[in-house]
Amino acid sequence: MNALLLVLFALCLLGAPLLPALAEWRRGEPVGYLPQVHPVSAADEPLIEQGIHGVRFRRLTGAPLRFGQSCQPLPRAGLAVLATERRLVAGDFRLEPGECLRSDLVVRGDLFIGRGAVLAGSIKVEGDATVESGARIAGALFANGSIRCGEAVWLAGPVVSRSRLELGESCVAGAPGHPTTLSALTIQLGLGCEVHGSVMAGCAAHAPQVTEAVGRST
Repeated sequence: MNALLLVLFALCLLGAPLLPALAEWRRGEPVGYLPQVHPVSAADEPLIEQGIHGVRFRRLTGAPLRFGQSCQPLPRAGLAVLATERRLVAGDFRLEPGECLRSDLVVRGDLFIGRGAVLAGSIKVEGDATVESGARIAGALFANGSIRCGEAVWLAGPVVSRSRLELGESCVAGAPGHPTTLSALTIQLGLGCEVHGSVMAGCAAHAPQVTEAVGRST
């Protein structure tokens, strides 16, 4: 009997550290942390975790959120211009570099927006979306696949991916007075990115740093 009690007591001690993880699992929260990453102690700090490789969080809201400083200038925010038409594309769609299109798009395949191109309208993509550096999207962007943006891209938003969202250096989402949302399973933000509104990751969002603690975790 004494031996049985000792075994039960040892199991209780070993199980105690697992209780928070079990609680997260019951709520559907991702369990586990990146290596060499430690929780931030300050209760009002917007970061969930930070380490030598940058910061990691799940949800932040701010006006704006700034993720480090870059030598590259930020793109100027445009206006969300109403599209004049609506197109259904059966396969892939490509907007060539420097071109301008004023249309809403439904793309059954993959989307490619060339360097410096402008698309005034909202886009729904069933595949992956690639947006090259300097391009501007004055509308929403939804993709079943991944969304990858180059440097200095401006997105009116919201920007939603069912898998992965990547923003290159010095990208801007939203504008002052016009908040938006970035949402994906995983999110990677480049140095100098600026978001007016919210970043919401199903698993985790990663960024090099946060210059100003202007956001709040939610």
